[in-house]
Amino acid sequence: MSKNVLVILLADVDQARQLASSLESATIEPLVVESSDALHRTLNQQRVDMVVLENELQAFVSGLDILERIYKALSRPSTVLLADAKPKVE
Repeated sequence: MSKNVLVILLADVDQARQLASSLESATIEPLVVESSDALHRTLNQQRVDMVVLENELQAFVSGLDILERIYKALSRPSTVLLADAKPKVE
């Protein structure tokens, strides 16, 4: 039985690794990526079932921008966007 692949992108890499460690199980294989470029490469190179990303990243793009790009692509994994409640995010 293959595991569901979960990719995590948070501003704090240590926090992302802790989350990955707590979610790892017989059915979930978490992968931590450290940038939006690494997320993009991962989405293009392998099957990804779920993505958890933070909106406030230390990058030129926000998590919401990345989420919009993911949804425009052919692969649409389940996603969780971690963000403060703001009209633009809602």
